[in-house]
Parts: sequence; C-alpha cells; structure tokens
Amino acid sequence: TSLKKIEDDLEKLENYQNRENTPEEKATIPRLELRDVPTTLPKTPREVHEDKFKFVYHELETSGLIYANLYFNIDHLSLEEMQNLQLIGELLGSIDTENISYKDIDDVIWQYLTGLNFTIASIRINDEKIENNFKVTFKTTRENIQKAVEIVKDFLTNTIFDNQKRILELLRIRKSVFESTMYDSGHLIAINRNNSHIDKLSYIKEKLSGIDYYLFIKDTIQKASEDFDSLKIELENLYRKILSKDLTLNITGDRKDYESLKETILEEFTFLEEAFDKKSLAFHKNPIKEAILSDASVNYISKSRDLKDLGLSYKGSLSLASSIISNPYLYELIRAKGGAYGAGMIIDRAAIFATYSYRDPNIEKTLESYDMISEIARNLDMDERDFENQQISTMGKFIRPKSPSQKADSDFVNYKKENPKDEEEILREIKEAKLSDIIALADVLDKALAYNNILVFGARGKILEKKDFFDKIIDLSD
Repeated sequence: TSLKKIEDDLEKLENYQNRENTPEEKATIPRLELRDVPTTLPKTPREVHEDKFKFVYHELETSGLIYANLYFNIDHLSLEEMQNLQLIGELLGSIDTENISYKDIDDVIWQYLTGLNFTIASIRINDEKIENNFKVTFKTTRENIQKAVEIVKDFLTNTIFDNQKRILELLRIRKSVFESTMYDSGHLIAINRNNSHIDKLSYIKEKLSGIDYYLFIKDTIQKASEDFDSLKIELENLYRKILSKDLTLNITGDRKDYESLKETILEEFTFLEEAFDKKSLAFHKNPIKEAILSDASVNYISKSRDLKDLGLSYKGSLSLASSIISNPYLYELIRAKGGAYGAGMIIDRAAIFATYSYRDPNIEKTLESYDMISEIARNLDMDERDFENQQISTMGKFIRPKSPSQKADSDFVNYKKENPKDEEEILREIKEAKLSDIIALADVLDKALAYNNILVFGARGKILEKKDFFDKIIDLSD
C-alpha cells in the first residue's frame, strides 16, 4: 500500500541519515588540509595616549565612520547599585533630558549618530579580578563629532527621571523583550545562570542581564507603580555617581577624526575631576542543583565546573575537545536519540567547562548523557582525517573575519587583561594537538561532572515531577 511505501521510505531515509559514512565516501569530499590553515593573524594597531583620560586608539579603515567607546570605571558601586545602573543605561536616550524631549530623541540621535548604547561592561582582568565599567558606545562621522559628543554628554548629565508613565512603559517593554526571547536563547541563559554559582564574572552578568535581572525588573515595575518617588530618588542619586575622571576611551577610525574626537572629549568632559574609592564585590562559589520554572514545554539543561579548581588552565586543545565531544557525540545522544533541538559542551578561555541542551524534552536522560562525557573522551577513536577536520573547524572559529569595530573591541579587552592568551598561540595549540591530549582529559572531566553544579530551566510540570532532586527552585511566574 502507499502508506507502507511511505513508512519504508522514511525508514530508509532515517537509516541513510544516521549511518556512518565509509572511509571511501569521506575520501571523495574536497577538503582543506590542516597544513594550509594559518596560525598567524593580522595585528590590530594600537596606540595608548594619556591626556587627563586614557585614550586607546586603533587606526583602521572604517569607511568614514569613527567608533567610540567610553568606559567609566564603576568599581565603587555595590552589585545592587549596578543593577539600578544597568536600568539607568536602558533609560538613557529614551527619557527626557533638560534639553531634549524623549519624543524628539530618536530624530536627534539618527541625525548625528549611527548608533548609541549605554550598558555595563565587566572585564576579566585576571583569575581573581573583575573590572566593571559603565560603557557608552556610539559611532558618528567627521562632520558630526562635536554634536555627537554634546548629545552623549546631555544624556550623561542632564537626564530627568520624573516621568513615571514613560519609565513604567520602558520597564514593561524590557520585561516583555526578555520574555519573548528567553526561549530562543534559553541555553545561553541556563549556561550563565549555572556558571554564576561558581564564577564571579558570570555571577555579575547574571545580576545584570540574566534571570536575576529579569526578576529585578519585575520588582522595579511594582516599585515604580506603588512608590515612584522612592525609585526616582534612588535613580537620581545613583546617576550622580556614574561619571568620574577614571575614564578610558577606545576609539577606532581615521587619525584626523581621532584627534578631533579626542579634543572634543577633553573639552566637553573637562568638568570630570572626582575619582571614587574602589571596593571589591564579594563572591563565594556555591555549586547547587537549581531549577527555574517557566511556561515553556521544553528544557534547557546545563552542568558546569571551573577547571582551574582542578589544576587546568586554558589552552587551545580544550576548545578542540569541546568541538569533538559536542559533535558528533553529544549531538547523537541528546539531539538524535533524545529529541532535543541541540546540545553541546563548551570550555571557555577562563577554563569554565559547561554543557547545554536546547529545547530539550528530557531532564534525567540528558543529565545521564552528560555524565557519559568523560567516558566518551576516554574511549575516543577517530581516524586522522576526522581528527584533522575537527582541528580545522575549531581553528576556523578563531580566524573568521572581523569588522574594524570588532577588531578594536577585541584588542581593547586584551589591552585591559593581565597576560592575555594570544590567539596565535591558541591556533598553534589546536594545530599541534593530538588525539591523546583529548583522551587525557577524561579524569579531569570525571571530577568536573561529579561536582553536580546543575541548572534546569524550562517546563514547570516536568521539573516539579523531579522536585526532590533540586536544592533550589525558582518560579518565574511568582
């Protein structure tokens, strides 16, 4: 019958899709040779000039645009103040200043600037130190430099926080944006939330952009509705504590434009004299099994560990191990067999190991699959061709082209870090890695997985079926 034929065809298709290609079939595919992949990268030019503020300049071709990032150090603020400052950053440019009505702001911005953003940027200086900055990002053209700086200054010094209706509207928009996108990026939310239990930078990011920030926005909406005067005073007091002479600028573009922008910045911000006393943010590692309940019908599951605690420091072979174990092994276990939309593992440049699943119908099965990672590593058996393909693919992530602003931003972070890992060194480590280097990680991965730092974000009903497994449960609807 026709139904039987369809079923047979589907079975043949599934078998074809899931079967391993033979060495002869693989040999027919055109390939890039590992020896042809470069381990040298173009250097991003950098100059550092001290003139009241610190200017980091990158002379790159930008087609007439000039890119500027202003980093105001805010290490004098508490984490609670930083949450409010992140909120202020989202309000700036969207509420009235003494000179511009919020209804006119979009026209003014797009006339003189091609982009403007206010946020908090946290940079990992070394394994112990995180530097926090209030980052102002804009780009403009030569003829608009003066006006662009004046507009930015106006937002930073003359913003008015008395429009309750407008602020509530913006808060509700922010809440809605998070809710409408959180399932598309649920794996990223789960990874950072889980890492926040064991890593200080992830902890800060969670407070400023993750689940914690979402809960903070919900609370702030209630406060803005019921006690707006109190919120207004908090924001106004904090607003006066943002700017100081502890300012570093990252500027990219033509040299004449740089000189013009530098001169304008020095003129417009000459009033900055105060420097605040810095204080450190307390953080203690607290591995737990946590669940975040939501209205989703699927889950996003992560397990993580700081490998530095196990004596490991980052090198390129760890990125290679992540690529190999993610695909095909975790893909096969969690995607092909488990029905999730995606899965993988990451070991980042801070040597934080993390697993993730995406739109996952399971919980227990996926955690069991994660616990197989060390055995996967221990029993790896790849021919030379497949291993080289993984090396080439992993190296490609480091040598993909970057825009001028991306090059400058990346170099600026390296400038701020103590002893940054050079990407050319990472490429060499990947290229020189052996299969035995990946297999040798098995014992460390055993310990990392036994740590049981776990986060499940997703389906309320499925999580509550296993509620006794978790140390902590948060319901986003509360």
